[in-house]
Amino acid sequence: MEGEILSYKSPLYGRRTGSWEVGEMPLHSIKHFYPRPFEEVLMLYAVVGGVPLYLKKFNPNKPFLDNLKAEFFTKGGFLYDEAEFLLRQELREPSNYMLILRAIADGRRKLGEIANETGLDKAAVSRYLATLELLDLVSYELPVLEPPKARKRLYYISDNYMAFLNSYTPTSRL
Repeated sequence: MEGEILSYKSPLYGRRTGSWEVGEMPLHSIKHFYPRPFEEVLMLYAVVGGVPLYLKKFNPNKPFLDNLKAEFFTKGGFLYDEAEFLLRQELREPSNYMLILRAIADGRRKLGEIANETGLDKAAVSRYLATLELLDLVSYELPVLEPPKARKRLYYISDNYMAFLNSYTPTSRL
């Protein structure tokens, strides 16, 4: 979205006076969107993180599991195909990115493991991972005793929605 707004073809091109990246809301603020028992608020945060648009889709007058079924697991629910929609907007080859996210969710955390699981070459996977990092969908950890530039990165899905989607929905749906 940022690219579209600030691109050369945009009517707003050259008129930017500043930009502000709005991050996710912290866990303690979610109670304002979803005034339910803390256990349900915590489950909601685990599923969608602190994204206000996603939080608003959960009806506080219904139990969490009813909301989850309606929004996530029912065709036509807002979160049912939101991931595909987002990736198609931002990326040229969303299917490769989804393969990588699914591989990470399935426990493949090293570059070589992800490449083997997806059938993509390591160089391509490395580029895709860099893009997913820029989109704040994937991050990595380094083993404690490794230097910062080490190649022993362990990747994980840092976005709660993408992590839940890729961990708990059938592969055929993606």
